[in-house]
Amino acid sequence: GFGLVTLADVSKGGDLLERVTGVRKNFAQTMGFVVPSVRLWDNLQLDSQEYQILFRGNMVGRGTLRPGRWLAMNISHSDQVIAGEATTEPVFNLPAVWIDELHRSSAELAGYTVVDTTSVLVTHFQECIRRHAHQLLSRQDVDGLLDNLKKTQPALVNELVPAQLNLGQVQRILQNLLIEGISIRNLVSILERVADSSSITKNIDELSEQARRSIGPELVKGYLDERGNLSAITLESWLEEELAKGLHPGMTENTLALTPMAAQHLSFHIGKAIQPAVAEGRIPLLLCSGVIRLGLRKFFGPTYPDLRFLAYEELPPRLRVNTEYSIPSLP
Repeated sequence: GFGLVTLADVSKGGDLLERVTGVRKNFAQTMGFVVPSVRLWDNLQLDSQEYQILFRGNMVGRGTLRPGRWLAMNISHSDQVIAGEATTEPVFNLPAVWIDELHRSSAELAGYTVVDTTSVLVTHFQECIRRHAHQLLSRQDVDGLLDNLKKTQPALVNELVPAQLNLGQVQRILQNLLIEGISIRNLVSILERVADSSSITKNIDELSEQARRSIGPELVKGYLDERGNLSAITLESWLEEELAKGLHPGMTENTLALTPMAAQHLSFHIGKAIQPAVAEGRIPLLLCSGVIRLGLRKFFGPTYPDLRFLAYEELPPRLRVNTEYSIPSLP
């Protein structure tokens, strides 16, 4: 919107362009590939203080900002009420308040998280990139990654592409990792495991699961507590065995068929199990057999987007697991 143009105007102190560049650099370092170029332009059809984030012509995010003011979010559940304009934080839909500079200090002392206007937009942009990372990775990007890797690992690349898999198949494997927020920076370990397994199967889901196991310690690291232990929701063994019976492997993908009773049973207990973690601001984690991990994520991931799914086969040895909640077998 026209009223937000100053956020990108360097002559008026705007640093939006610089911070967007910083997001792209940080993403490349952490996730392993470069985000396409980002264009910023004003649109008179938008409200003056409105913004939209577009990807391939489709809107993936929108919000309203108040330049010169601060967004205060009561993440710590403080009892103190801060005067200001009530709103909703655009990324995670948290209740928030737009406040002026005069109330900033008092809001911070009350335990509110306070951020400037540009940070709201940049955070939203960063989250949109994270959520759509798998769509951002094109075949051309994968070709570039392989060309670069070939300089140091020619034997690996020559063995895998096109001898065992084509470019599109490698792309889909990497996209499967990105869709769950997994970095592809450790491309050597990922592709070595894929190369070993692709002589046995061409099923993209199975190859993706093998790729995950090659970087298991990296997957688990972000969920460990200060003692190095892992807290997770688990399934009773009889339940896992029953669910595994509904697995239907295909030529390229696997599907997990659940009866209405099983789906309702799992949905009820998952919803109940994740409540403590969500209330404490932690990421809930479900730990299960690698046989059913992906099937459960495909089935329940859209309903519980904050829930993460890990397999026992992905855990490093001697890791201590604390069961927060055990989902019982079907009645």
